[in-house]
Amino acid sequence: MRVLKMSLAVGLFAVLAACGSTSPSGSNGNGNGNGNGNGNGSSCNPASQGTLTATIDGASFTALCVTATRSTGGGITTIGIGSSSTTTSLGLAFTGSNTGTFTVANGTFNALVQVLSSGAIWTASLVTANSSGSITLTKNDATGATGTFFFTAVGTQGGATGTKTVTNGTFSVTF
Repeated sequence: MRVLKMSLAVGLFAVLAACGSTSPSGSNGNGNGNGNGNGNGSSCNPASQGTLTATIDGASFTALCVTATRSTGGGITTIGIGSSSTTTSLGLAFTGSNTGTFTVANGTFNALVQVLSSGAIWTASLVTANSSGSITLTKNDATGATGTFFFTAVGTQGGATGTKTVTNGTFSVTF
């Protein structure tokens, strides 16, 4: 269990670090762009690996840059998806090599999700009380993953308070 938790956390943080959350020069943050998931004038290095959209506390979120990794070791497949807009990053990490639904809840560990905004972090995971949600995968193989998600994350770091409610989440990524 400890190895699984560490694998998810390391995978998620590595993916989010690759995305960053700085404001792209000239971006209006509306997600309209050149068809590869980047906003107007955004820079995504390396190139965006897919799309991710959601509603965060009632406001639309469209990622300007999406990165994804998939690693398999010891019979555990860990997938991390990070994304960023001009001020907010959203990360998903889950285990499993099949399609299906992964529960995000205190006491149930097969997924970890986070919202990062201006240095504050809201988390839903095994050890985060009052957090909940799910990630549903409709595609999950060596070439990519597609699915939907929703969750309620609790303020855990960087001065975050209260909760963040994420609904209508969709993603489609390639590895």
